[in-house]
Amino acid sequence: MKNPFTILAISDHADDETIREAFNAQLQAFPQERFPQRYREIQAAFHALQDRRLRMRQRLFGNGDPDLTPLWTQCLRYTAPRRPTQKTFRDLMAESLSEYRFPDSEKS
Repeated sequence: MKNPFTILAISDHADDETIREAFNAQLQAFPQERFPQRYREIQAAFHALQDRRLRMRQRLFGNGDPDLTPLWTQCLRYTAPRRPTQKTFRDLMAESLSEYRFPDSEKS
């Protein structure tokens, strides 16, 4: 799925009311009978953003979950049951999340 914020033509920091208004406007512009594919995209975008928790997940992880494989690989590399150093953990976490853009603040 494309970015739901782009599909609904809203900013990343839109509130519930703005999202609902954009959703309704898009549904009026693209009725299901004439634009079935676009209608499904609009529905999916709204469902991906319909509450604050889902919007935060979308902002943090996009359309998928972060890839934590490098972190797990590093953690499992040790033969003795030891934790990675704090610096190693931070570096690997930063590398795993480097492709995601975090919002400056959340509007309530």
